[in-house]
Amino acid sequence: MPRAPTPIRVKDIYTALSQKEAQPMLPIFPFRFWKASCPLKMVLFSWLLFQNRNLSWDNLQKRGWTGPSRCALCFTAGETNFHLFFQCQASLQVWYDLSLTLDFPYRCFSSVQEGFLWWSVQSDSRRSLFIAVCWSIWIWRNEAIFKNFRRPISSTLLRIKALLEFLGI
Repeated sequence: MPRAPTPIRVKDIYTALSQKEAQPMLPIFPFRFWKASCPLKMVLFSWLLFQNRNLSWDNLQKRGWTGPSRCALCFTAGETNFHLFFQCQASLQVWYDLSLTLDFPYRCFSSVQEGFLWWSVQSDSRRSLFIAVCWSIWIWRNEAIFKNFRRPISSTLLRIKALLEFLGI
């Protein structure tokens, strides 16, 4: 029977960041994201997303919660972080439309961590853009679940653009 992974503690992160070489067993949140020009709650959310610790349906089910387990945006697949932010047709449409509008390459990733690593080598404003888009998709998903309100993609894009203007991106 496989063992459950050991939870990551603040002490573990501090130890990993203070060492010259990262421990291979501990995925390290790209340091540059901590300096993004976003509110701290958005940066902390992205850290939780990177660690797969935010409360997506797959993580809630691991904690014994029951629920629909389907993606609230597309209703076609189980909701995992990877699906919600990088596979869901609604999220993919958001990424694609923004890539055309804001002139950044439209990319497909094989994991959440790969997405973070790719965005971590981009400019400061692009890293903030990545965090803002993930945050907005999360808010969009929460509205669909908790307010039973499915915002159209165009409205979500306008909300993201307003957030980016507010952040000065």
